[in-house]
Amino acid sequence: MTVGNPMQSMGAREARDNLRAIVEDIADERGPFLILRDAQAMAVLIRHEEAERWQRIDRALWHLHGMRILPELAHASAEIEAIVRGQHEPTTAQLEAIDVVHDIGHFVRPIGISDARQRFAEVLDEVGAGTPRTLVTGGRLVATLIRPMEYDRLMGLSRMVAWFKMHGLDLADTTDEAMLAWLHDFRAGRRPESADDAGSAIA
Repeated sequence: MTVGNPMQSMGAREARDNLRAIVEDIADERGPFLILRDAQAMAVLIRHEEAERWQRIDRALWHLHGMRILPELAHASAEIEAIVRGQHEPTTAQLEAIDVVHDIGHFVRPIGISDARQRFAEVLDEVGAGTPRTLVTGGRLVATLIRPMEYDRLMGLSRMVAWFKMHGLDLADTTDEAMLAWLHDFRAGRRPESADDAGSAIA
């Protein structure tokens, strides 16, 4: 995993000139890398597998939003339970503000490392406009460039994602049907078996 690791920063020219080596570092779970241009944060490079994981988490959250459950409104982990139990009814404005397609939800737009180096300024502009780009090497999708604000959003969601996993629901590996079943059990006070497994693993 690279999301949550200490951030390494570099200028756009350095990143362009060393792009292949940086992507190899990402493949080896070193990073993430913050790319700066004119002292402005332009993009963060993370592993593509992590981008896919966050796509799945976002899809799960969209499903919860459809049931008027907005765990992102919680200011602390302790508030998530009340929201999940339906004790906090979101306003229409809150639903509209949260239930949007984020950068990570866009379709993959791959680009080879050689092309990315030649068009690096353009690639950074695309990422800055909210369109992630995924770097390809050896025929594999290896690393994804996202906006710094999107990276910060993912970091902010990490504690919430951990809360759900601790209570038996892995937002990155679930289905709509499994989420409904989990929600029914949770509101009925039944502890899912997976929650016991998660608790054992943490212990």
